[in-house]
Amino acid sequence: MVLGCAACGSKGDEKEKGDGGTKKIGVAVGNAADVWATYWMDEVKSYGATFEGYEFAFEDAGDYDLAKQISQVENFINNDYDAIIMIPADASSSGSITAACKEADVPLIVAEIKLSNQDEATALAASDAYEGGMMQASHVMEDMMDGKGKVVILQGKAGNDNATYRYQAACEVAERNPGIEIVATDIADWDRSKAMTIMETWIQSGIEFDCVLAGNDEMAIGASLALQNAGLRDGKIIAGFDATDEGKAAVKDGTLDITMLFDAVGQARASVDLAIEAIEGTMKENEIMVPHTVIDKDNVDEY
Repeated sequence: MVLGCAACGSKGDEKEKGDGGTKKIGVAVGNAADVWATYWMDEVKSYGATFEGYEFAFEDAGDYDLAKQISQVENFINNDYDAIIMIPADASSSGSITAACKEADVPLIVAEIKLSNQDEATALAASDAYEGGMMQASHVMEDMMDGKGKVVILQGKAGNDNATYRYQAACEVAERNPGIEIVATDIADWDRSKAMTIMETWIQSGIEFDCVLAGNDEMAIGASLALQNAGLRDGKIIAGFDATDEGKAAVKDGTLDITMLFDAVGQARASVDLAIEAIEGTMKENEIMVPHTVIDKDNVDEY
């Protein structure tokens, strides 16, 4: 299902790919319901609208449905789209997508997370998930906890590369700090209510901890709400990721202690730039890595 279209300039009559008329860019999103992805899509639409002669169509793979995303990309190709921007449904299993784009000579711009076969795609506009995870974990475990204390971790969706790399980074930071102990971890699928339920279970089981490290803001907020309801929020560090509007508000009001800027705006603009450069033959670099930033009460108003 096409989610929507942002058109730039006048479409006029239907044009074939590459004939000099309106250029069409297809945007395939792994999960459009994800809060971060909504920010990214909004910026692709608004930033894309500043380029005359380009139109954008959006497709949602639902809950990271790879088969659906493959079909959507094939439809873009069959309907003569000039380029495709994709947030992968599965970054480790997108070989058929890259192959189809190469065969059809349609530039494929990958966003958010690098493919396992990234060299088969045209370009990448993302942030380094492992680096971001290292920044979050080292700031919390080393700077805020002074290398001592008990940590629980809420992971994102199983098999999702962002979730995997952030968790891997947290484990590595814990390993290099003998005073840090990871006492519990569970998968909450990026979901606030699931994180809240997991935290309630941990509380009821009597697990003692000093810090909650969450793979996104939704899970961090869910954990914080469960702790607040149990009267146990005080004295615990709660760290989120993504710097969503709610995440930043939560940092301001003390629901969260930190979040990580996973720059949806920067990645969206870079994705659009690369797609247009690929179409126009002006691409100078094929990889743009947007940096992460730690956001706390001291700097949250800057973002």
